[in-house]
Amino acid sequence: MKYFIFIFGIFLFHLTLESHHFIAGVCLVLIATYLFIKEKSMMKWLGIYTVSFLLFMILRHLYFQTNTSYYLVIEHRQNWAIIHNGIEAYYWQLNQGHETHWGDIVKIEGYVTPLKMTTYEGLFSFPQYLQQRGVDTMLNSTKVDIWFRFPLHVDDWIERRLLQLDFQIRPFVTQLLWKRNVDTNSLQENLLALVQYSGLGFYLTNQWLDGLLKLKLNANQSRLVRLIFFLPYVLMNLRLFGIVRVYGIEGLKLIYPKKRPTLIKVQVVAIQSWIHPFMWFQESTSMYMIYQVWTGLWVGLFPKKKPWLRSLSFVAISLLYQWFKMGIIFNFSTILFFSLSAIHSLLFPFWVFYLYTGISIPGVLLITSYWLEFLNIIASINLAFYGGEVSVWIQASIVLMLTLMSILSWLKLSSYQPHVMLIFMMIILFQISGLKTVFLSEVSFMNVGQGDATFIYSQGKSMLIDTGGVRHFDMAKDVLIPYFKKLSIRVLDYLVITHPDFDHDGAMPSLIASFPVKKVIQRPFNKINLGEYIVENYQHFHSILEEDNERSLVMGIEFQDCRWLIMGDATYATEALIQAQYPNLTANILRVGHHGSNTSTSREFLNQIKPKQAVISVGGGNRYGHPHQEVLARLEALNIDIRRTDIEGTIRYQTCKI
Repeated sequence: MKYFIFIFGIFLFHLTLESHHFIAGVCLVLIATYLFIKEKSMMKWLGIYTVSFLLFMILRHLYFQTNTSYYLVIEHRQNWAIIHNGIEAYYWQLNQGHETHWGDIVKIEGYVTPLKMTTYEGLFSFPQYLQQRGVDTMLNSTKVDIWFRFPLHVDDWIERRLLQLDFQIRPFVTQLLWKRNVDTNSLQENLLALVQYSGLGFYLTNQWLDGLLKLKLNANQSRLVRLIFFLPYVLMNLRLFGIVRVYGIEGLKLIYPKKRPTLIKVQVVAIQSWIHPFMWFQESTSMYMIYQVWTGLWVGLFPKKKPWLRSLSFVAISLLYQWFKMGIIFNFSTILFFSLSAIHSLLFPFWVFYLYTGISIPGVLLITSYWLEFLNIIASINLAFYGGEVSVWIQASIVLMLTLMSILSWLKLSSYQPHVMLIFMMIILFQISGLKTVFLSEVSFMNVGQGDATFIYSQGKSMLIDTGGVRHFDMAKDVLIPYFKKLSIRVLDYLVITHPDFDHDGAMPSLIASFPVKKVIQRPFNKINLGEYIVENYQHFHSILEEDNERSLVMGIEFQDCRWLIMGDATYATEALIQAQYPNLTANILRVGHHGSNTSTSREFLNQIKPKQAVISVGGGNRYGHPHQEVLARLEALNIDIRRTDIEGTIRYQTCKI
């Protein structure tokens, strides 16, 4: 219990520091007071950790980036790397002339810019992947020199090992050993990543190997053998914090066999989070926190509960976490987490042995093949029940009710439990029912890459303007529909297509086939009352316009004193006609026409509309060069705040107040 409280204290410290969360700060003070009274050894570690980390943060913010610095390559891919200069980590885009590897020290002359990239709504977020590793800036290099080459090219070595494997087994072993596939979102890879990053698979491997070695060796000898065997692998995967944590605990146990295990865990976690504070916002540490909530709180409150009830409670906590994070109450992969981890733990050391020696064991190859077939079957069972996006206050209420029920059960105050259970069930039913959408209104400019998709809902009514569209995956099934379900939207009242371009209507057939859509609009229309919103069409010039972009529908969304103006791909010609027809038209927020192309958004149009903010729906690094600099210059000259989906992701408004 004390160990759990300490770990939770460090988590709250980071939450307070990153988001200035007042409640987290108050809880942190209470935890520090408790540890000071009850467990001074842990309080000492909390104090040392806090002071040293604050000094580190001060140094980090005082550090000024020079034009030329030395950097250590700490993570490497084919066309990018993460580099570190001792204070900050940076994203570095590689080109063909940059022959670098993990462990190299490079001298780079260049300049730093904010990290400006994002990905499709709901799919794998590469910017988030970088930010969870402390990378929020990009180093643009003008001159690169290799100051020191690490003698072992680990990347090339592993690539050669993996290329020797059968193409069907290779992705699995790549994911299991090296976690290289960070740009896909398949269920199978998510399952593997979850097991790998949590450290649970490595922990189970460590446990059963310990039991096997103890048949011939004592505890310390077994620990030494395991530490030696896994050392090269751990050095290759220092970014996998769950694995490093398990290995670090085993190492300290070998050095200090008489020290209390809980204090060793405290020391390892404190050192890890000091070296890499962003670990607290990664998936692996989130899973670790779930495990600590289970072992430190639930099991501590109910030590006499049967083992199967304890396991069931862990699954419940995991499901709750998944609901809070993704809006999914039930997912088949979560239920299988334990069994997946157990099987991975059996296969894992044999593939590590292959990594070292290049010798593959035939039996392991056969088992892995069957295991992959089983994973493919799981991937085809797409069972997920959405409970909708959970607000912070609903999350806090659910956690509070569960905590009260646990404490009442622990204190044997059963007479109060039905009342708390009733409140708990009412909160759950309110959230799952989607009734909250009846009371809310929102305009969302969805991040669909190089395309458009604007989602509107108000008082239970919903409308989607354009669907986006790409060739290499199903935008409707992979992006749009999960977003609707996350918001507890079960039917689309209106689907409006501004014009027939694939980046605006490409996902329409799949959306109509896979989700209830009451009405599709592809021509000019009259006003539509959508809950509190009034959606009006300003494009009535189809008879005198011929080109598709010119004929694009232009819509205004009105709500009290707010107006959003959505331009589709409308051009100068369309803008001029709208200006003449609606001389008094203004808008608080302008969704810029044609993704910021210089064929749209004239200065005259901006002078009339007078927007406070301009939203540009655009894909990062697109081949069209959108948004064009001329358009950005016009917006900046008029002091219009620019927002972009390729930088911010999906942009959501519940009010138009700036």
